[in-house]
Amino acid sequence: MIDHLDFAENYSFVINEEVQGYHWTNSQMTIHPFYCQWADDTGKISSRTITILSDTLEHNANTIERFRRKFLEKIKAIHPNISKIYWVSDGTGAQYKNKNSFINVMQYKALYNIESEMHFTVSYHGKSECDAASAVIKRSLRSASIRDKKSYWMLGLLLNTVN
Repeated sequence: MIDHLDFAENYSFVINEEVQGYHWTNSQMTIHPFYCQWADDTGKISSRTITILSDTLEHNANTIERFRRKFLEKIKAIHPNISKIYWVSDGTGAQYKNKNSFINVMQYKALYNIESEMHFTVSYHGKSECDAASAVIKRSLRSASIRDKKSYWMLGLLLNTVN
């Protein structure tokens, strides 16, 4: 399985009929998509995007590890026979390319019985499937939040259940 991962920019909530002061104190959340591809026994390639939404605004090795573990739980439920995963990301040192991240990935064989390799593209390599997934989610959130108060309330429930 090949998994592309990349943080999206933090999403700032927009509220319909917001008071002027909200502009300076608005809430934010992190969007982190995982775009994975795998081949089945017949060679058919499948793909799936799994996105983590969180109120954690820190983009560091500890945060990415929590997100990876959540991703692995979900992908093992979908694809239980996974034996190896290739992580592909840009070379961001604070998030993916540091000793803590390497140590965490080395433990996946013992924790999940999954061999792991990390691969890096050039920083600022352009747009990927992760960027497309982030754009769709941001657009959907913005549309729902300005539609009406009920939609915004439901967004709050969504955030509280994802973390």
